[in-house]
Amino acid sequence: MPTSAPPRSARGRSGGGAPLPDDPPSPIPPNRPPPPSLPRVSRGGGDNLAAPLRLAVAILLLACAAPARAQDLWYQRPKVQVALGLGASIDGNAPNPHPDRPLSAFYFGLGIGDGLLGLELRSFANGATQMQLGRLSLELVAVARPLARLTREGYGFRVLRTAGLALGPGLERASVSMQSGWRAGALLGAHLDLPIGPAAPKELRLRLGARRLVATHTSVADIVVKDSTVELYGQVAFVF
Repeated sequence: MPTSAPPRSARGRSGGGAPLPDDPPSPIPPNRPPPPSLPRVSRGGGDNLAAPLRLAVAILLLACAAPARAQDLWYQRPKVQVALGLGASIDGNAPNPHPDRPLSAFYFGLGIGDGLLGLELRSFANGATQMQLGRLSLELVAVARPLARLTREGYGFRVLRTAGLALGPGLERASVSMQSGWRAGALLGAHLDLPIGPAAPKELRLRLGARRLVATHTSVADIVVKDSTVELYGQVAFVF
């Protein structure tokens, strides 16, 4: 009776070699593209952005500190003086119809410094008519107050501290009718202030003074113009 053939073993299927696994290997996955990379910020761009930012912060800090510095400079600055007034010009050397009569005059002054030394820009003009010699001058003078460092209290010492002597170059325009000439020289002057009210950082004062311009001679309309005798004046001075 014929018998069935035995099943073929794994060794038989492989032809007598090493046994093979029963399950086939998994297939190799297909190649996939890599994920897109995120853009990178370059280090140089960050530096370019930081520089203007630092500049803006520095400007902001300076702007915040500027008002305080300006206020300190305002209180630490020398005092300023503005003075306006009227007076009389005694001009006996002028060829006026009545040389013995004083002429009215206008005085203006702008100065800096109220201590031992100061500097002032001044202007003087007399009120001459067409028949009289007119004078208009501009002077830049240094003012010395030898008693400015007195420390004693009292109104009298306040007045003494303001007493000053003025010296500086001056330029004068002398005119008769429509003709004029120029004179250059040196201004000599003296003045003192009478404070109105108690001592304060800002003061109103009554200023009394005298001046004379010693200058060269000139001719106007065939008239030799010499120095005036003296000018006397009173001013209202605001010191702040």
